[in-house]
Amino acid sequence: MNHYTGQIIEIQLERYKNASVLIRLPTKAIPAPGQYLQANQKGSNIEVLPTSLFLAGSELTRKKSAENDISLLGKLPRHWEAGNSLELRGPLGKGFSLPKNVKRLALIAAGPSSGRLLPLVAPALQLNAEITLFADQNSPNLPLEVEQRPLAASPEARNWADFLAIDSPSESVERFPELIGLDRDFPGKINGQVLLSSNMPCGALGQCGICAAKIGRREVFICEKGPVFSLSDLTF
Repeated sequence: MNHYTGQIIEIQLERYKNASVLIRLPTKAIPAPGQYLQANQKGSNIEVLPTSLFLAGSELTRKKSAENDISLLGKLPRHWEAGNSLELRGPLGKGFSLPKNVKRLALIAAGPSSGRLLPLVAPALQLNAEITLFADQNSPNLPLEVEQRPLAASPEARNWADFLAIDSPSESVERFPELIGLDRDFPGKINGQVLLSSNMPCGALGQCGICAAKIGRREVFICEKGPVFSLSDLTF
């Protein structure tokens, strides 16, 4: 298991409508899009459980060095402040995997934030893919090549995109098609992946069961088997 130390550079409370934090951390600790880190404030005696942090924004486009200032998104403890040192474990979990031949990418933010989908923009642009973001929240600093549409327009992706990347709360998985306005039979017809949001306190160490979800016909721990799943795994 990989352990690292990072330092909080800035708390970004309003970015992506969720709390995100700018952390300086080693290159090897940078999670891929959809992966996560488990973080605790170093020396803290009030944190019982770690905080799950996901890559947010397009920091992967910058030149990598020994240290990087990276935006990470999560439910931040209120006592975290700039300058705090963090103990980090990871990167953990299964992240997104864009097909090398993707030409039309739809990003669908079915949860409260589009931040965890934005790291896919840079690699998709490198593949010369067209990109549309379906989200109800404003997404700052989108490249001009990325079109943004409201979430209610996401059915357009069914006939346009050749790959869907979706961020959705795990408790919504059973009503997933209705949530984003797609037909119930869409998982077998459209290539894509979904990042399921859930509390993951043990980070695949203890199988505590808090993040358990029914995926298809089986119950899985999101922290261990995900948090990114193929759309073909979803049945209703």
